[in-house]
Amino acid sequence: MTRTGDICMVGITCDYGITLAMRSHEYSLYHLGDHIYCCARALAGDIFAEIKIKLAAQYLNQNLKIPIKKAQELLWQLYPDITTDPVLLAAQENNRQYLYATQLDGSCTDNNHVAASGRGTAIAEAMDWLAKNWDRNQDLMMSEVMARKVLQNWDTFQNTSTEVIVLYKRKEDAALDTDDSK
Repeated sequence: MTRTGDICMVGITCDYGITLAMRSHEYSLYHLGDHIYCCARALAGDIFAEIKIKLAAQYLNQNLKIPIKKAQELLWQLYPDITTDPVLLAAQENNRQYLYATQLDGSCTDNNHVAASGRGTAIAEAMDWLAKNWDRNQDLMMSEVMARKVLQNWDTFQNTSTEVIVLYKRKEDAALDTDDSK
């Protein structure tokens, strides 16, 4: 199969958390809030520092939780290369997991289970494979295996430097045990 483009980062959710994988020589993980992370170019650190400061001033300094959608909107406003650079935003809020990935036309996917960001037709191919192989009940190890496989199979340059990060589901976001029989 001939592929045009490549995948730079992948996000996969499961009942235990979110697995993020990226090519570590080009991309970094940025912490935007207590439950919001973003994979983007390693050279974009100043932009993400500004985004984090603005989110903190608007929400955290007032003891408010940062709404995921507001973080995503601010990212799309302040990051000038959002339409051309691969970006993956991952978050957990109210027992839900969110993945937003930039697409070639500057839009973003809003998929709560799997996401891939990169260039060319590789995005559609990788997303199709992820959608077919993802299972709600899979564990974090299976999510990591899938993420690594996508980076390996849909990376034109066959980069070997891959970093995988797991965002475990937070206790406050876990489903509540309602067994009152005790």
